[in-house]
Amino acid sequence: ATKAADLRLAPLAWLRAGTATVAVPPFCLKAIRETELGKDAIFASLNKATAAKFGLAEGMRVRLTTEAGDITARVHLSETVMNDTVAVPMGFGRTAFDEYSRGKGANAAALFNAVPEPGTKLMAWSAPAVNIAKA
Repeated sequence: ATKAADLRLAPLAWLRAGTATVAVPPFCLKAIRETELGKDAIFASLNKATAAKFGLAEGMRVRLTTEAGDITARVHLSETVMNDTVAVPMGFGRTAFDEYSRGKGANAAALFNAVPEPGTKLMAWSAPAVNIAKA
C-alpha cells in the first residue's frame, strides 16, 4: 500500500506569482500558466507513474495534507517532476492585497513547517511527507 511517507512535497517559487511580501503584479497574470492556476485552484504536479500509484488523472481535484495543514488543488501530470514527489506553486491563495491577487487558488505555504536544522538548530523549511487523496 502507498503511504504518505512515500510522497514528498516540493515548493515551486516564481516571481510572476509574487513573493511573501509582494502580491501578484497585474501584468504578471498573463504569464501564469493554465497548469499553475486555474480559476479557483492551483495545480499540484506529479509524474504519470506517481499519479498512477494514487489513481489520479489530469485535472482531478485532490486534497494535499501534511502535519502542518491541508489544501485543495487540481492534478497536473508532468514528467518534469521526480518520482514520489508532488510539486506545488507558491505565491497564491492570498486573502489580502488587490483584486488581481486575492482569492486565487490555495496557499501552499500552509503545508510547510519550519523545523530546527540538525547541527545548527537554525530554523529551516522542511520537505514534508504529504498525503494526497481525491477531494
